[in-house]
Amino acid sequence: MKTGEVAKMMGLNPKTITNWTDQEDLSVFFTEDARRSDETASQREYSEEDVLIINTIRVHKTRQNTWKDVAKILSTGHRETDWPITAALTKSISPADQVAAMMLIKAERDTALAQLQDSMFEIDRLRKELKEQREGSSREIIELNRQIARLELRLEILQEQLNDDKEE
Repeated sequence: MKTGEVAKMMGLNPKTITNWTDQEDLSVFFTEDARRSDETASQREYSEEDVLIINTIRVHKTRQNTWKDVAKILSTGHRETDWPITAALTKSISPADQVAAMMLIKAERDTALAQLQDSMFEIDRLRKELKEQREGSSREIIELNRQIARLELRLEILQEQLNDDKEE
């Protein structure tokens, strides 16, 4: 998308879009095509990810965040997907692009679900291992307490014998 299209979509001035794209703390998040600054080069071209970044900036700058605050939010990978009403007035993404984006999201979701399931299995395994270790430790503690009790009893008997021998 060109700068004007993005500006119309976001309900912003095109100069605001280029200012945000060129903002020192935020420029690293944009594609090279979006950061074009040479006036003789072709117009800036914003990818879908660039538009998501601009939307995220739009939402978070209105919450009185500094540029550094917004950069921190972007660095976490968070992107705002609630679009302004003006977004409906601009051209939409082609059905083929929508299907491709949905397939990509589905693949990412499936990967995340598989990782979640693997993590759950690992947590269960570790819980069982911990329980077994606790049970084993409990048995060892009980046995050590029995040995201590036997040794204390022997010690008492030996002390009594020693006292008896001293009295004689």
